[in-house]
Amino acid sequence: TIAMTDGLSKSQYVALVVVANSAAFLSLVGSIIICRAAFKKREELYQRLLFGLSTSNIIASTGMLLHPYLMPDDIPNLVWARGNQASCTAMGFVLVVFQLLVSFYNCFLSIMFLLTVRHNWREEQIRERLEIPAHATAISFSIFVGLSGVISESFKPTIFVNACWIGSCSLYHHYEDVQCDEEDINYDWVIGWV
Repeated sequence: TIAMTDGLSKSQYVALVVVANSAAFLSLVGSIIICRAAFKKREELYQRLLFGLSTSNIIASTGMLLHPYLMPDDIPNLVWARGNQASCTAMGFVLVVFQLLVSFYNCFLSIMFLLTVRHNWREEQIRERLEIPAHATAISFSIFVGLSGVISESFKPTIFVNACWIGSCSLYHHYEDVQCDEEDINYDWVIGWV
């Protein structure tokens, strides 16, 4: 087993939140600018994929900005925490779904570039063969993973990402002198990064 008794101090937590929220804010601003530009040219496939990516990132970044306030307030040293398990579950769902969507849209943009540059596909070919399956796969898989976390009550304040995420070894273990099994930690990484 691995002992999880060395949690963050208040000053360490504040520093972590300030750095993470600064990055999330910059990401939010950049995504809003890209989203507005892509929406104007939405008849092009590239712009639609960029719009999906940016919209997903806007929601994920907003979730990251709100996470310090939605964490359960019964964990020591979480300075701004005002939430409970329900807010943790909701935040976990939003973060998982929209971060997965960001990853999917990045992947689809890469596939589009590969097909265009390497295999000389035209935009019409990609649109006809891949666009609807790409959107359907991204949305359905992301929602499936998010709902799986909600149904299995897997969203907890985790030690790995300092936010509510899929995990069996929660941040509560830091402060309750509880041991986490190594299998639990490996499971958290596998499920959390699917």
